[in-house]
Amino acid sequence: MNVDELRMRYEQFRTAWESAQRTARLRMMGVAPDETLDQCSLTRTFSVNFEGPRAEPFFIGAHVSWEWNALLTARSATTEDDMLTELFGRTTTGRGRKMTPPSVRVDVAFKASLMWGKSVVLPTQEAWEDWSNETVEELHNLWTAPLSKRRNARVERHVTCWAGEPTAKVEVQTDGRLLLSSLELSAWRFVEFPPTRDGHDIEGLPEPQRALTTLLERVGKGLDVWTAALARLAPRRRGPVH
Repeated sequence: MNVDELRMRYEQFRTAWESAQRTARLRMMGVAPDETLDQCSLTRTFSVNFEGPRAEPFFIGAHVSWEWNALLTARSATTEDDMLTELFGRTTTGRGRKMTPPSVRVDVAFKASLMWGKSVVLPTQEAWEDWSNETVEELHNLWTAPLSKRRNARVERHVTCWAGEPTAKVEVQTDGRLLLSSLELSAWRFVEFPPTRDGHDIEGLPEPQRALTTLLERVGKGLDVWTAALARLAPRRRGPVH
C-alpha cells in the first residue's frame, strides 16, 4: 500500500461517513447534509439531522456535526514528517517522537420537542431526578464504550468521548404551571485514524470506516434509548395537558 492510499483527506472522510450512514440506516431530515467552508480559518463544517422514532407528544431527532480544520488538511496533504519539516525546519522535525493521531470530533445532540398544540406538565423534582439518572446512565454506557476492542495504550487519548446530562426548556403559564417545552442531551466523541509517516501507520487504531459505522449505529441506538426514556417521562407520570 502506497502513501497516498494511507492518507485520510476530507473527501475520503466524507465518503466514509456517507457509507457509514447508509449502513446504520439512519433517516436523514431534508434532502442533503449542510456543508460550509469558513473562508478565514478554512474550516469545513458538516452537519446533518436524523429523525427518531415516534413518541407522542414528542418529536424526536438527533443533530450530528463535525469539523475538518486546516491542520487536518495540511496533515493529509503530505506525510506527518514532511508537514513538521515545513513548520519547524529540518533540524526540529520531531522524527521518531510520539505523535497524536489525527482525529475528528463528532458532536451529537439528542433532541425532543413537543408537537404543535401539545404540552406536558413538568415532572416533580423526584420524578425528574429518577428519570434523568436512568436516562443518563443508559446513554452514557452506550456512547462512551470503545469503538473498537483493539486499542494501543501509547496512542490512547486522555479524553476520547463525553456525554452530558439532559437539559430542559420550560414555559411558565399565567396560572403558575410549568410546562415542558423541549429536551436535549449533548455528547461528542473523537474518531481517530492513523497518521501517514513515511508509508507507515500507527497500529491499534480502528479503521476509520469501521469506527464511523460503529459511531453512527450508536446514534441510531441512542435515538431508540432516548425515545424509550421520553415515553417513560411524561405520559405515564404526568399525562399531557390539552
